[in-house]
Amino acid sequence: MPYLLLASLIWALSFGLIKSSLQALDPALVGWARLLLSLAIFGPLIGRLGEPRLALRLAAIGAVQYGLMYSLYLAAYSHLESYQVA
Repeated sequence: MPYLLLASLIWALSFGLIKSSLQALDPALVGWARLLLSLAIFGPLIGRLGEPRLALRLAAIGAVQYGLMYSLYLAAYSHLESYQVA
């Protein structure tokens, strides 16, 4: 439960930070940076699955979903206010 609360807090604070501080950066760059950060954090955990092929498939699916979603999500900040994106 503490991890869920921490993740929710980080998620809530990111909307204002992205709109105010990261708007000048390319949305794809910010999306890939977040993807690489999540890979650094969760990469060691996915290796514990015991089945390398499954781990690779899950990582690939997550990279496509997460990377594509964040590229589009961050591009929305160019057209909307941060509270509307949230």
